Amino acid sequence: MRKKTSAIIISKNRRLCQDITSRLAPVIGDFEVQEDIAAAYSYIKENQPETVFFDMTKSRQGFLKFTARIKKSMPGTRIFFICPQKDPDLILAGFRAGIADFFLYPFNGSGISESVRRSLAVSAGRPEAEIFTVFSLKGGTGVTTIAMNLAHQIRELTTDRVLLLDLNLFIGDVCSYLNLGTSYSPYDFIQDIDRMDTELLFSSLLCHQDGFHILTTPEEISDSDSISPEMLMQMLSILKQNFDYIIVDSPHDFSDRTLKVCTASDRILVLVQQNIPSAKTGQKVIEFFRELGFDDNKVNMVINRYLKTGEMEDNDFENIFRKPVFFRVDNNYPFAAKAAARGMTLGQAGKHHKITVQIRHMAEKLTGISSREPAGLRRFLQRRLIP
Repeated sequence: MRKKTSAIIISKNRRLCQDITSRLAPVIGDFEVQEDIAAAYSYIKENQPETVFFDMTKSRQGFLKFTARIKKSMPGTRIFFICPQKDPDLILAGFRAGIADFFLYPFNGSGISESVRRSLAVSAGRPEAEIFTVFSLKGGTGVTTIAMNLAHQIRELTTDRVLLLDLNLFIGDVCSYLNLGTSYSPYDFIQDIDRMDTELLFSSLLCHQDGFHILTTPEEISDSDSISPEMLMQMLSILKQNFDYIIVDSPHDFSDRTLKVCTASDRILVLVQQNIPSAKTGQKVIEFFRELGFDDNKVNMVINRYLKTGEMEDNDFENIFRKPVFFRVDNNYPFAAKAAARGMTLGQAGKHHKITVQIRHMAEKLTGISSREPAGLRRFLQRRLIP
């Protein structure tokens, strides 16, 4: 049996402390409670607990510097923030300082115990990330939209470390869709690769306010040419060791870089639409992957922008591709375009919107993890999805 960890809670809220200790008793053996940072720091230096919980519900003064100091002196320590609400600036600063995760208080469901348990398992030997690559040989099929929102839904579903990797190295759309600046790119990563560690990685990457990280297009188009397939795989190897899931927004080509990433992927989601040209292109893609020797279960067909009145149905695609349809996402271009124009994911624009829920279900199917929504609520939403 694995030895239970030790933890310190820095909080003046007795009810919060009791709630943490009761939820985490099966995985954490010893808890210490300190009310202020000064006393907590003395205790941490002397006893070096493996896990630290910071109560941010009342006061935040000094916690970020304190977090950075602990991570510098004890990089293996797992630090969690307990927050009263989602504060994008605080959460982003926390991840940059080195926190493992954050939780909203009052706690909802078993999210805190599941996340801490996974963090403990990682410390015993982190499994490499699963890579899901979203691909289409033809532009305009919704690759960026699906990849971006899949990253968001997997992060919400699992609370694991999720990276959205934009491999459109010349002109990527992820940051435009999310209204974010391009501060750190694969080119920058390659330049830093000899000194790359966890602290540098997470202090450099963009972090979306909902917790998933982003590695996106270089600012200078010319920088993209200098990234070889071998460099890309070296970068991917490091990323796999630091994330649980990597969602790749892939280019519309069969370049060496694209094929290297497809080969390293656990799943390739090939997007098609309900028309003959798209079906023919999708057929060529799937047959090409078969020729490369890819396992048929690795390559999955997703019908995007599905319409009940479309000219092709599931069985038409299944006859052409000789494989079942993995998933369908309905067409609602106005909703998706409105979300992109506002710099939002679909989940931010409408958590219970029909296509948001569909992508959440696709995330469940890929990860094997069910949504934490109560069964009654899920059945209600499935019956009354917002059109």
